[in-house]
Amino acid sequence: MARRRQTTGMPKKDRKKDETPENSSLLDNLLGNPSSRGDREDAINQLIQRTVAVIVGVIVIGILGILIYDQLIVPQLTVATVNGERVTVQEFRQRLDFERALTIQNYNIRISQLQQQAQAFGVDVNQLAQNDQQLTRWQQELSADDILGNRVLDDMVEDLLIQQAFEERGLSIDDAQIELARQEFFGFNATEVALIGTDPTATITPTISPTPLVSPTPSPTPLPTNTPTTVPEATVDPEATEEPEVTEAPTIPPTATTSQTQAFENFEESVDLFTESIVEAEAPRSGIDAFWEREAIRDAVQFAIVGDVETTLYANARHILVETEEEANEILAALNAGESFALLAQSRSTDTGSGSRGGELGWQAIDLYVAPFAQAIREGTIGDLLGPVESQFGFHIIQVIDTEEREVDEQTAEQIIQSRFANWVEDQVEAAEEADAININDNWPAFIG
Repeated sequence: MARRRQTTGMPKKDRKKDETPENSSLLDNLLGNPSSRGDREDAINQLIQRTVAVIVGVIVIGILGILIYDQLIVPQLTVATVNGERVTVQEFRQRLDFERALTIQNYNIRISQLQQQAQAFGVDVNQLAQNDQQLTRWQQELSADDILGNRVLDDMVEDLLIQQAFEERGLSIDDAQIELARQEFFGFNATEVALIGTDPTATITPTISPTPLVSPTPSPTPLPTNTPTTVPEATVDPEATEEPEVTEAPTIPPTATTSQTQAFENFEESVDLFTESIVEAEAPRSGIDAFWEREAIRDAVQFAIVGDVETTLYANARHILVETEEEANEILAALNAGESFALLAQSRSTDTGSGSRGGELGWQAIDLYVAPFAQAIREGTIGDLLGPVESQFGFHIIQVIDTEEREVDEQTAEQIIQSRFANWVEDQVEAAEEADAININDNWPAFIG
């Protein structure tokens, strides 16, 4: 007799439900509880497609977010502020592109000049290049973006200070002044060109080649700026006299038979070649126009600060230059003890040029010395031993033999004007730094490129 199944009165268990994994109900819910195997497979495929679409969407949104940040947000970030005025990443990058292109051009021009000198004097061009500090600095800038970027950032800070002085003084410039700045950059003098072919007694001898200029910033610069820091003629040693950064600019080769028309054509050709080289270096054309405007603003502020120069103080002085303050004090003590200035200059001075003459510098416009040297002469008493006076060349012991006010020629006047303005700019930077009015983002190298 068969045994009867024992019942408990409880509901029977659903075997199929018991055999289904716990997570299958969750999957079925995600799939919409398909009623058949085919429906379930279709639902799974749809789920996979939706998942892939979501992942792709997230990736696209992420990429768009990065592009928006990089293209719209980063360019508006601040690299530096000067008296509350911002230098944005976009402005910095555009200026960097222009300066890089200008450096390439100046470097190529300088190499060409050195090659001509090497051929003329029968020397090795590599030797000339190795001794050319400005060329070396351009090489450094072109090989390292952070070096170029540091110089450009310093230039932009100075430009903002000049711009602020321009606005504070209520100055203005017009298209004619911008064009004049452009002409000066290429050494073109429209007034002199207009006199070509006139009575020789009324003709002014053209000075086509621009006066060597030195950047007002500690870092090298390819820009032919109007803010030089002149070097004391006291320093003739190659290590010292090559410290100033001579800025080369495209020049118009003068010829004795050049007509007015040809002179203007040469000028326009130089402008076209300059523009072409900048554009070929992938710098924005707008950077060129901005450059001429900056030069015109600089000229306007320079004239407001310095004005014209017709006379200046000249000094007949001598000096002994050494590397350390300790050595300078030893020499000063020896001089006070009665030892010969000339003999000490010959035996101890690192400025071998003046040292061979007993330290004699001869008559020189005081403004053409570096600022600490010039200031010591102005404030010193004739005959006294001055020093030690520190400059970028070392430590000087100075003795002023005589001074007198003299008229200056046009070229010397221009050098003096630029030197005085460079000192003024340097003073503005120092004052702003002391007042914490210049703030530079420590992360600025990340914004290059």
